[in-house]
Amino acid sequence: MRFAAPLFRRVIAAWLESAARAGAVPLVACEVEDLAALDAIAPEVHREWLPQRGDSFGDRVANASFDALASFDAVVLAAIDAPPPATLAPVLEAVARGFTVVAPARDGGINFIGFTSLDRELLADLTLAHCRARIASLVVLDAITDVDSRVSLDDARRERAWRAILAAIVVPIPYAPRVTHAAMSRQLPSRAPPL
Repeated sequence: MRFAAPLFRRVIAAWLESAARAGAVPLVACEVEDLAALDAIAPEVHREWLPQRGDSFGDRVANASFDALASFDAVVLAAIDAPPPATLAPVLEAVARGFTVVAPARDGGINFIGFTSLDRELLADLTLAHCRARIASLVVLDAITDVDSRVSLDDARRERAWRAILAAIVVPIPYAPRVTHAAMSRQLPSRAPPL
């Protein structure tokens, strides 16, 4: 899938730019060997870096979350498989007032979560249903498709949140027709690392 790298680079740039416009400090959690490539994305935006730690994706998300909370009072934890909201300012304001803010993915997961405190049990099942069950002061934004397959990319093309990102990609993105047969609609095995 030759569109994946340009797509995810553009999503990372959108998050970095959105954080900078909102006055937030972008904090990127990544492997040391990915740092140079990430520095080339939106180089005009100052960002800080956290080394990813942990054997599993869940461990890396949890460790990045707690490492970020050690340095900042409020954190918005986002992956790179969905774009940021049009503006992060209202999200940051709600988090500063003590709310947890989630942007759900259409598949039931979470595209991003803003918080001032967090527990590992919540991170073990980071879904909208689990957030609703565990968090009293929860603000839920509109759901957006997270792109992790050709089929989800086709869904994303129909969403306003994805339009600018998809329009900015130079590599042509193949059309993914709707597949209804379960054996033909496999998901990609890996997910993007947290941003």
